[in-house]
Amino acid sequence: MRSRRVGRRSRYRATLGNGSIGNTTQIKPAPVQGLSDATDVACGQAHCCAVRKTGALLCWGLNSYGQLGDGSKKNSGAPVPVYNLSGVVEVDKALHSTCAVLTDATVRCWGQNNSGQLGTGDTFDSTVPMKVGGLDKVAQVALGSMTACAGLQTGEVRCWGLNTPSRLGLGHGTSPVLAPEMVLGSAP
Repeated sequence: MRSRRVGRRSRYRATLGNGSIGNTTQIKPAPVQGLSDATDVACGQAHCCAVRKTGALLCWGLNSYGQLGDGSKKNSGAPVPVYNLSGVVEVDKALHSTCAVLTDATVRCWGQNNSGQLGTGDTFDSTVPMKVGGLDKVAQVALGSMTACAGLQTGEVRCWGLNTPSRLGLGHGTSPVLAPEMVLGSAP
């Protein structure tokens, strides 16, 4: 199992996955409720997500922008399934948004979208997964603060979201970037 950004201690909201909501501290490792078959995990300050061996995705924690992807904005102290999503091979998350790579090598994103970080061509938040247009043959996805990038199987990198001051490497300062654009110099 590959994991990223998982801290030893978490005390913010419901990120421990033990059913509790609120500021709590868990100093020793403890299992996440109902999750024993994770193949990928992304966890941070406000929420966590885990890919199961079956390709299902579970998320838990703060959900004020719909970043859990369950169709609601209700916080959850225990893992909840992401709405209508299967075949997940990788997940990444930012503070209030989440993206997943699927077995068909496409990307779905959901949550906060104030800077176009969902790649849906608009700035409307989504509580359910939305397909990122213009992307196929995706190998991985990485999220930053109001930004997202996808590494394609061809070696090309495409990014979208907040682009000030030209942080996405696109060769222009237009922001927000609402759909994936090729990073300069990343074409094979």
